[in-house]
Parts: sequence; structure tokens; C-alpha cells
Amino acid sequence: MRPNLKLFTFVATLFVALMFTTSASAQIKFSYRDSLGTYKVRFFPHVDSDDAATRFRIPLVANTGEFRLGTAAMAMTSIGYTNDNYWAYDFDPGYLDNSLYYTSPRWLVLGLEGGAWIKEWLYVGGTVVYTGGFRTIREAPHNKRVVSFNFNCYSFMPTVRFAWVRSGIVQLYSGLSLGLSLSHFDYAGSTAIVSGLAYDVTFVGISVGRKLFGYCDFGVGSRGGVSAGIGFRFNGK
Repeated sequence: MRPNLKLFTFVATLFVALMFTTSASAQIKFSYRDSLGTYKVRFFPHVDSDDAATRFRIPLVANTGEFRLGTAAMAMTSIGYTNDNYWAYDFDPGYLDNSLYYTSPRWLVLGLEGGAWIKEWLYVGGTVVYTGGFRTIREAPHNKRVVSFNFNCYSFMPTVRFAWVRSGIVQLYSGLSLGLSLSHFDYAGSTAIVSGLAYDVTFVGISVGRKLFGYCDFGVGSRGGVSAGIGFRFNGK
């Protein structure tokens, strides 16, 4: 019975050691002794090739698709930038009354983009930007709304980016977009649609993440002076 007891002890010890290796971050050492001598055993925890530390060091590769959704400040429209406090509307002289006043414009900028890195350094895609705002004339002193001015701008632009740093999950790049914008005005019941040029120049942009990532771009044009949001990448192979 004694040899069986030793064998059971060895197997139990081995089982416990294997369980520890699933969570340990360093090697585990233990010794086993019988009448023939002392045995030293070392267990090394398994390191998966797809663990976080490894994945963060792997650079982004070509053939990777990408979607982005974000917002922006200081976006260009056909009536100026969204940080302007004045809209150059031609309003009815009848509104020139001491009891009437303009409210400050309010803006909303949303950008949706999709494309692919056809090379490790070259991205080709398309961008759609919606820029909307409204302003009202109100009557003092009761703050009663008299009339509203609504403005909506849609920009459609092919987009090209050039990555100049690709280090693990961090990417630095520059970009260029050029396309068409359509603006819709609603001024006191009168409407109009105006077309124009849409463009964007990204001087420097940064994205951090792999499949799910965040980004922030600095530039000028229809996407905004500062644009930021989230994105999702997927393998195009």
C-alpha cells in the first residue's frame, strides 16, 4: 500500500501545480522525495500568443477595414464655420425692432466614415458629414419665438490617409478629403438648396486601439478643426 500512497501523493501534487499554472505569472517550483531520492519539478505558465501584451505589440496590417463615427468642432459649411456667432442671413427689415433679438446659433456635427487600409501605410475610404444648426429671433421681454432659421449641410467626400507611425495599437497619420456639399436653408418658411465644395485636410491624427479604437484628428475643413470619436476595425482577408 505504501508505494500506492506515494504515487497518489505525487499525482495530487502534480494536479494542484497544474491548476496554479493557469493563473500564475511566474514559474512554480516544488520538490518530491521518495526512497530513491529527491525530484525537483518546475511548471511554467502557458503564454497565449494572442494575449494582451503580445497583441499590443503587433502592428496594424494591410487589408484591414475600418468604420468611424464621431463629432467635431469648427466644421466648415457654406455659411461659415460652426464656431461663428453670426449667420449672414438676409432677413426682412420688418424684423428690425428694438423688442426683437437674435439667439446664438446652435450646431450639431456628425461624421460617418468607412474604408480600408489597402497597404500598411495607405487608407482609402469615404466620408459623410452632417452639419446642422438653427437660430431664432425672439421677442423681449417674454422670450417668445418669432421665427426660426434652420440650416442643414451634407458633405460627401472620398478620403485618403497616410500613416507615418504604426506602433502596436497606436497610429499617427495625415489625410485629405475632397468632394461635394449640399446645403438646405429654411428661412422663415422660404427654402433653398445650395451646392458647393467640401474638403478636409487632416494635419495630424491619432488612433489608439485595435478592433475597437478611439481617434482624434486635427485639421481644417468639413470634418472640423478638431474631430473625435470611436471606430471599429475588421480583417478584410
